[in-house]
Amino acid sequence: MRLLQGGLCVQTRSHGGSRAFFYACSSYYHRGRSVCENGQALPMERINWEVPDAFRTDLLNPAVLERALAKLEARLIGVDRYQCGGPPGDRTGTP
Repeated sequence: MRLLQGGLCVQTRSHGGSRAFFYACSSYYHRGRSVCENGQALPMERINWEVPDAFRTDLLNPAVLERALAKLEARLIGVDRYQCGGPPGDRTGTP
């Protein structure tokens, strides 16, 4: 899978008697291959169905959410220790 070097833009193309819509890398489209080598354009209708499915199955997975919350908790504990100069929960501010 090639990653994008920018955001997505919408392109349209003639497709039979109608227009077809695609998502493409805006950096590639506007600035060329020297900025981003990903010239792939994917059908908008397909992506609009697949992205919400991916969110449901990958991001809303209970194991993924638990891991994310555990990482957040560890990060917040580190911030607490740094700001207060003591162990988590110590609000005295003394080192």
